[in-house]
Amino acid sequence: MHVIEEVVMAALLANKPKKIFVAYSGGSDSTALLVALNNVVDSLPIVALHVNHGLQTESDDWEKHCVSECRRLGVKIHIGKLDLSGSNNIEAAAREKRYAFFGSFIEEGDLLFVGHHLQDQIETALMRVFQGRGLIQMPEKRNLGKGSLIRPFLKFKPEILREYISKLGCSWVEDVSNSDQTFSRNYIRSVILSSVGSKWPDYAQNFDRVLSRLRNVEKVLAGFYEKLPDLLDVTVLPEDMDAKLIWMRGFLENKGHFGLRDRQLKLFLNKIEKSETVVIELDGQILGHYRGSLYYEPLCSKFTSDIRVTNFPYQLDIGWGVLSLEEVAEKESQSFFCTGDLIIKFGSGNRKIKLGRTGSNKSVKNLFNEKLLPQWRRPNFPLICSQDALLCLPGIGVNIAAGSAFGPGTKCIKATILDK
Repeated sequence: MHVIEEVVMAALLANKPKKIFVAYSGGSDSTALLVALNNVVDSLPIVALHVNHGLQTESDDWEKHCVSECRRLGVKIHIGKLDLSGSNNIEAAAREKRYAFFGSFIEEGDLLFVGHHLQDQIETALMRVFQGRGLIQMPEKRNLGKGSLIRPFLKFKPEILREYISKLGCSWVEDVSNSDQTFSRNYIRSVILSSVGSKWPDYAQNFDRVLSRLRNVEKVLAGFYEKLPDLLDVTVLPEDMDAKLIWMRGFLENKGHFGLRDRQLKLFLNKIEKSETVVIELDGQILGHYRGSLYYEPLCSKFTSDIRVTNFPYQLDIGWGVLSLEEVAEKESQSFFCTGDLIIKFGSGNRKIKLGRTGSNKSVKNLFNEKLLPQWRRPNFPLICSQDALLCLPGIGVNIAAGSAFGPGTKCIKATILDK
């Protein structure tokens, strides 16, 4: 078995995927990956994902080549066509939309193989240094969609991959835009690294040794970050701003977010120091600060209309939690009596609710403030109503006017918000 196939097999054995996907551009790197997987996998189907960026006149020809090669190998292929018109930064926009396309296929337990190699790793690390984002490397594995992305070739030079597929008689496409130095990555490759290579021929291996040491440090830090909850007190942050940046970047990268610049993180951290409410949206997640707490939680689209509930139990994903409504046999905490259907409304409006027998009517807005409910959660907070009467604020309290005993057609409903 060729060393390329051994590495691919090791990745499969270590991850045991339910489905195998390959990011297949038609270039030599992704061709080597697709062929190696096809040679070692017996029991699982392989699906190639090809993105037609539409940026070169040859784009359609590359797509046809990929379809033809997949047909020859007996591999299923899906094509994604991107619209990049109006993008100020075509490289960034193409990457974002490309990975969104990949992620749309990846379910829990699935694995997307990507053919990035050592040269790509060095270029990426240098590009991020020049952009002021630190010496950040591509991880061998990270989350993507509901599954994972893996890069098994990060220690291989591209020449080894070409040699492998050449001996097997495979064909691949050459992207002529790789010589266009207006693109940052191409400039680093053809100008900077070309000069470095003429002076230090072994720079790639030496660079890899440095990155390997960093990877070991990152593994130790990853173990630390993985133990942190998604709700943190800001006192966990170091006092020094540079240390804060390192801490926050490590926290986010452990969650799979690599795109934030230092300038964006500094702005976020400065607002925290001023005790201001601040929110950043990150690929379907929210990083937020509210009254001394840091939140990292799923982003949920705002509900635009009421929801009628006729059957129980009932659950509704509200982003930062799951609303649960269930019928119970007798009155208990966070339960109330009702007849007929329930209506779930959202936001607070000018509604008031009386909590406790001796309590006074309080506005929902004031209760949100008392319970330190972050501003970004409030538009999705479920108000449990019967017709237009507010019966319950899950996790906060029940309206004392919501009945006190069973009667004909009466149900006792318990409302809670479950952690996700």
